[in-house]
Amino acid sequence: MYAGRESEIPRHGDYVLPEIAGESIIVTRDSSGRVQAFFNVCRHRGTRICAASEGHFEGRIQCPYHGWTYALDGRLLGATHMQEANFCREDYPLNRVHADLWDGHFFLNLSANPEPLMDQLASLPRKFAPWCMQDLRLQKRIIYYSHAMNLRPLWYARPPEVKLTTPVAVFTLLLNR
Repeated sequence: MYAGRESEIPRHGDYVLPEIAGESIIVTRDSSGRVQAFFNVCRHRGTRICAASEGHFEGRIQCPYHGWTYALDGRLLGATHMQEANFCREDYPLNRVHADLWDGHFFLNLSANPEPLMDQLASLPRKFAPWCMQDLRLQKRIIYYSHAMNLRPLWYARPPEVKLTTPVAVFTLLLNR
């Protein structure tokens, strides 16, 4: 599923939090510049790691609850209160989401064993090559939400409450340099 533009995370440690199928996903760049994606859930107590929809990690990802610390590639670096002799940090990395790039876009796949993105795109890269999409830059993003209305009788003095729920459409305006 399309999840954003590479230009949204230009430096290592920059991140965005798209939501895919009701799951919050951390998309960041590791120290080598590779795009990485993980479920936004700490392996210790299941706490949501990031609240802000975008930001920057200073070289590591840290859970706000007990301070478990992860490398930008998802490896567990430090686990407070886990000094047990049989605890192995290598067994508790962040849960990875498959991420792939195409022409300046990043795509996420929640499947356990997804088909490679280029296989799924088939002939689209050739068809879109003249558009030079890798050169486009994010100008504006508009997110439309579905509304759940609490209906009240017409004579009721207050307007009906509007609750924002799940995004139903995301439109991204891209401009050439």
